[in-house]
Amino acid sequence: MSELEKEVKRFAETHNGEQVSSYRAVYNVGRHGISTKESTDAYHNWSATYEQDAGPDKFRGPVIAAESVAAFYRTHRDKVLILDVACGTGFVGQELQKRGFKQMDGLDPCSSLLEKARAKNIYRKEFCCYLNDKPLPIEDSEYMTR
Repeated sequence: MSELEKEVKRFAETHNGEQVSSYRAVYNVGRHGISTKESTDAYHNWSATYEQDAGPDKFRGPVIAAESVAAFYRTHRDKVLILDVACGTGFVGQELQKRGFKQMDGLDPCSSLLEKARAKNIYRKEFCCYLNDKPLPIEDSEYMTR
């Protein structure tokens, strides 16, 4: 039995089927020792149910992130340029929009998640790439504090 299956089995002992499915997906993309490509592939395989499994009713991370950014930028939010790194399907971007932010770009290495974000028309630009030691397809000064 794989480590994933052992973890899911332990979790399943105290949770319902839908919670187990979500847990399996979350554990799979971030499991110990996973390579960058394996993680991206796991997100791609998860993309069909990602919004259902990781949506706002299950995970408050996007709300917390947006509230933190909004607390820092109390005025002129429509002028602030944000790069949403690991934007996925745009959950954080949607929460930022609700708080008055308008100039956002998204970056994610998983094209299938980025397509879902693109369909929501949240970001001005989307970048399908990793944030690593390789140059980004972004001007160096693009997101500098103004």
